Amino acid sequence: MRSFLAVTWLTCSAALAQPAPSAVTRHAALLGPLVELSGDYMEAIETGDPRELDKQRALAHHAAEEAARLSLPPKARADLEALVRAVDAVAPPAEVHQRSRALIELLRTSGRFSPAPARAPDLARAAKRYAQLCGACHGEQGKGDGAAAATQHPPPVSFQDDDVMNPLSPLDVFFLLTSGSFESAMPSFEALSDEERWELAFFVFTLRHAACPAPAGAPVPLAELARLSDGELNARRGEAAVGCLRTALRLPGRQ
Repeated sequence: MRSFLAVTWLTCSAALAQPAPSAVTRHAALLGPLVELSGDYMEAIETGDPRELDKQRALAHHAAEEAARLSLPPKARADLEALVRAVDAVAPPAEVHQRSRALIELLRTSGRFSPAPARAPDLARAAKRYAQLCGACHGEQGKGDGAAAATQHPPPVSFQDDDVMNPLSPLDVFFLLTSGSFESAMPSFEALSDEERWELAFFVFTLRHAACPAPAGAPVPLAELARLSDGELNARRGEAAVGCLRTALRLPGRQ
């Protein structure tokens, strides 16, 4: 999955008072690294590069360090310890992926934070923020070809890439926006509000779909759109419906 959102970030003045982070922001410090492990570990195994394997081990231990700052259910803590041991032992990619995703799901359903935005994201506002913060690296159309892309290592991903985007959900992207990407040029976007990060998380999925002038079919609740990946939406609703659900936010009670 590589560096997910390598961007040029405008830092906030240290003199500005920052509100206390929300519960979802606090947990994203752990969940972002878990999202990375669920995808990047397989790539590291496939390349066989010792440096990449070392990075995955460091990422797993970084996740454990972030977890130590949280009050987690005993099962979540035990499952994380098992995941770290699996990465240290160079376990098969399928095992690490399954353990990572199961732990993400356990925490998502734990009731310790809200795993969806409070209201429908404003995609027009997100488009402007994307152009300001993300376009320099990812490019106007999200192809990973922005003016600064050549200076990034690893390079910024293409949001048009099925291999990158199909396994991800807006919730995954929200976690990554909040935590930043481990040992890459992508910083944390925690300085943005939860609402602003949710808007960006939903917006990047629109870049690979044509606009939908007339949404059809039954709407999908916002919490489901946040949780489901494009691959899962495709399996449930069909490929033609995915673009409408992402670009027009076909929600119950919203025509």
